[in-house]
Amino acid sequence: MTTVDSTHAPEQSIAHAEFVWRTVSEAIDTVPESDREAFLTRFVLLAALDHLGTDEITALVAEARESR
Repeated sequence: MTTVDSTHAPEQSIAHAEFVWRTVSEAIDTVPESDREAFLTRFVLLAALDHLGTDEITALVAEARESR
C-alpha cells in the first residue's frame, strides 16, 4: 500500500488524494468518451514528468493493478 508522506498528516494526504480524484473525475466527464484513454495517458505522462521517479511510478502501477 502507498505510504503517507511524512511531511503531511494522514488526514491532509487523504484530503489531497480525494481532491485530486474529484478534479480528475470532473475532467474525464468533460472529455468525449472516444478521447478518455488518450486524456488519461497524457495526464499520467505529465504527472510522472513533473512529480514521480521511476521507482515510485512502478510501485503505484503495481498497487493500482492489485486494487482493481
